[in-house]
Amino acid sequence: MERATIECMFDSLAEVDPTQGESALVERIAELERMKCAAAAGQARAAAALDAARRAGESAAGIPAARRGR
Repeated sequence: MERATIECMFDSLAEVDPTQGESALVERIAELERMKCAAAAGQARAAAALDAARRAGESAAGIPAARRGR
């Protein structure tokens, strides 16, 4: 995803029309919560992939198992 696309996406996420009715505002909050959870899941997957890649690289470099991932 391009940086400009991501920035536009973040800008649109921050927009809230305070004149909307309560049910629309509750739905907006729910949408944002779902997005937050999806982002957290993506972050966790990326962190796990990074850890695995680093440990594999350290293993290939001959670093003892007890010292990998530090």
